[in-house]
Amino acid sequence: WTVLASAFISFCILLIAIPTGVWQFINTSDVIQEVSVTPISGTVFLTRPSSSLQGVVETIGDIEETSLIDSDANSQGTIAFYSPDKKTQLGTMQLYGNTRVTLAEMRSPRFEVWNPHPHQMIVDLPRGRARVNLNGGIPRAILFVIRTGTSTIQLNRGGSYSIEVTEQSVEVIVRDGSASISANGSTVALDSGQRALARTGLPPQRTTTGERN
Repeated sequence: WTVLASAFISFCILLIAIPTGVWQFINTSDVIQEVSVTPISGTVFLTRPSSSLQGVVETIGDIEETSLIDSDANSQGTIAFYSPDKKTQLGTMQLYGNTRVTLAEMRSPRFEVWNPHPHQMIVDLPRGRARVNLNGGIPRAILFVIRTGTSTIQLNRGGSYSIEVTEQSVEVIVRDGSASISANGSTVALDSGQRALARTGLPPQRTTTGERN
């Protein structure tokens, strides 16, 4: 009887655990997006995880996670993010002079029908200026996170955003869309036409307009 009871209990556990595990995999599994880098002017520099620094003189695709992209004072470039099947452009990040970006994570759901999570990109921007344009015309949500070292900026939906990072401050301008910036234990939400400034060591402050004086 003890052997039969143990076998029955094991069967019940497997009956529950296997479908649950399969559903968990389907619901959380993701794949890396297709990412490319294109110079606009001058030479943009790319350092892949397993290779040395190289100059980008034309579009380069298949950019891996943790790749480092640099622009010098006289160069600009664009990072383009696509769905894993390469059919849908999710957004772009234009880099201006003296800007450094690390592509920490760029993931999309593997099983789009059953996985409710958004397309997600996480980048590190320790210095420089960038403009992010996120596509608002696709069914799945897009979450774009920018980490500056002193603050975290979250772009919540399609739109156009400008970010500038210096040693003294981090500035976010929402031209169209919705965002938030968190620094020093405080978070400020921004809508279209709003701007926030987070000075080093201080919480972010919202302004009434997205335009610079």
